[in-house]
Amino acid sequence: MTKKNLFEEAHKMTKEIIEENEEKNIDYQAQFGLCVTYLLETKDGKQITIKIKGDATDKEKAQINKVAKAFADYYCDDVCTVEFKIWRRYGFNRAYIEYSERSAYQNKKRSFYDFDKKFLKDSYVRYGKGAK
Repeated sequence: MTKKNLFEEAHKMTKEIIEENEEKNIDYQAQFGLCVTYLLETKDGKQITIKIKGDATDKEKAQINKVAKAFADYYCDDVCTVEFKIWRRYGFNRAYIEYSERSAYQNKKRSFYDFDKKFLKDSYVRYGKGAK
């Protein structure tokens, strides 16, 4: 969630609370501060867009969501896009990963997730059994 979206949502919540409680004379600035605090504590604050090129099963999509969250936890502050390209050849079943927050150099290193071995090959992000 970007700061702009956070403040828009907080203003919307504040207006609704004040309209519901007109007789109580609620201070707008104080209520707005409480709404911002509430939104920061209750929401993850990250908007992750996942793009999948190719056919993926439901089980693979669940694994992709977990890997995308690991990428977002490492790189993302607000809004990010993780793109997975499904690749099935020569007995391998993989999803190659491109991430919007990384440099072209980092994306060229060809990070991938192996569905069969449940293994993520990436120089920066740790996920799965070897994660610390």
